[in-house]
Amino acid sequence: MTRQILRRAERDQARFRVLAPHEVGPHLDELEAISDEWLRTRGLAERQFSIGFFEVAAAQKPKPQTVAFLAADAEFARSAVDAAREQAKKRGFRIVYDQSYPPSTTDFTPMVRAIQATNADIVYIGAYPPDNVGIVRAA
Repeated sequence: MTRQILRRAERDQARFRVLAPHEVGPHLDELEAISDEWLRTRGLAERQFSIGFFEVAAAQKPKPQTVAFLAADAEFARSAVDAAREQAKKRGFRIVYDQSYPPSTTDFTPMVRAIQATNADIVYIGAYPPDNVGIVRAA
């Protein structure tokens, strides 16, 4: 599939540039808008991330029973977690925490503590890279 995508990009004379990590931040809003518009025009929800996540989780021995969800209150993150919820329910996971947070959040400690208090077997986070860093640091 990757080869097919590259051939099409060449045919369409598409150009792209890989950004260095320090260059990503200023482009996140633009990338989010592009992704959200693409999903909206096709009537789709983000699903690819959660399918693999829950396939791997369901294959664990012993199988995890509970899941906690945390999502940025932004369209892409909400769509990702909406799809993840469907995957969790489909595979029989019990949801023990399901919250969103404002995009301006910088202190994730209260949410991480709340998740820890549920003793969830697995945690699914719908967030952008800077938020993921903050969430991991708070853990």
